[in-house]
Amino acid sequence: MSFYWPESFVGQVALFMAVVILIWGLIVALAPLRLMALTGFSGHKVEDGETIHVRSLIGGTYAAMSLMALLFDQPMIYRTFGLALIFGFLTRLLWMATLKSRSIKGGIFLACQAVAGVFMLLYGLGWA
Repeated sequence: MSFYWPESFVGQVALFMAVVILIWGLIVALAPLRLMALTGFSGHKVEDGETIHVRSLIGGTYAAMSLMALLFDQPMIYRTFGLALIFGFLTRLLWMATLKSRSIKGGIFLACQAVAGVFMLLYGLGWA
């Protein structure tokens, strides 16, 4: 199995974001509280077990989907991952508007999520 590097800019961004999300997902899955402390969201507060389990599940899911996209390089995987990121972006946007919790860090993560979703969807649709 050889590693495929796309020739188009959209494909390169999609592949780069898959690598970034794989690393991010592994960190979230293995050390969610430490990651939140590093990014300044919640510090080393003690959280209930359910929150830790949900964050670990989400991090593991992101890591697994990124790994599938990197290993198999199938358009359907990129489309699925792109749509999941776009729907996640829309729900985060809705919650930010509803709860009126806006921050610079939250906005940066929101923008990165939107960019990753759009580029992965475009690459999966063959617009690269």
